[in-house]
Amino acid sequence: MGYIEYDSANQRSADAIIGTKEYRLALRPKVNYRPRWLIRTTDWKKVLGVEARNGYCVFSYCWSQSGETILQTDENGHIKPYTTGNIKNYIDRGRHKLTKVSKEPRKAKNLFQTHKKTIEIDATYEQFLQQLCKDFQIHYLWYDKVCIDQINEREKLANIKELYRIYGNANYLVAFVPEMKVRSPEDFDQVHEEHGSNARRIALGALYKSQWFGHSWTLMELMVSKHVLMVGRDLHFWQYHFNTTQL
Repeated sequence: MGYIEYDSANQRSADAIIGTKEYRLALRPKVNYRPRWLIRTTDWKKVLGVEARNGYCVFSYCWSQSGETILQTDENGHIKPYTTGNIKNYIDRGRHKLTKVSKEPRKAKNLFQTHKKTIEIDATYEQFLQQLCKDFQIHYLWYDKVCIDQINEREKLANIKELYRIYGNANYLVAFVPEMKVRSPEDFDQVHEEHGSNARRIALGALYKSQWFGHSWTLMELMVSKHVLMVGRDLHFWQYHFNTTQL
């Protein structure tokens, strides 16, 4: 099963710096390049890239965590070779777990206190991704499964040739690694000399063992992306590259 969990209601920064939201919103491309197609996240429509006047973000993830793997057979009943990135190999039955804030606030004992009420729902991968974009104020996104016609080999080849420009000119890369999660709230308050916080140190340990980190395309995406936002199940942090905590 390739289903993930994402806790939108309790997302927390593991960075030991302040103003990470302001930093994120201030990132803008230095050149006027846009991919041919982008997703407008407010209504999840595929639109021409030129519409994104303030830039766009790119999404990095594992196909194998976006749904169930389907084994295909040929006319003789033999299983076809598995091909990474082939959209026909996956089916999303909407079994991803998404935790979000309920529209109805939870009642508090004190009238002056407010508590958020959370709910867990089953969601498709695109519903999860739309929520992630909302959480991080991402208005335009390049997401290969939608922005590339997966059954058009000519278009796929053309986009492969453009990947360096697509990733290199984005505002930042969003890398989703669901294996990263909060172990204890106290870890955020514990300062770590090398990684900034203990929560970040633990998250990096999970990152190095994750499916995402084990794939070959990860290195290419990291090398060409100017800024990287790592997002886990319920925490996130900036990573310039894997040997420093600098932005």
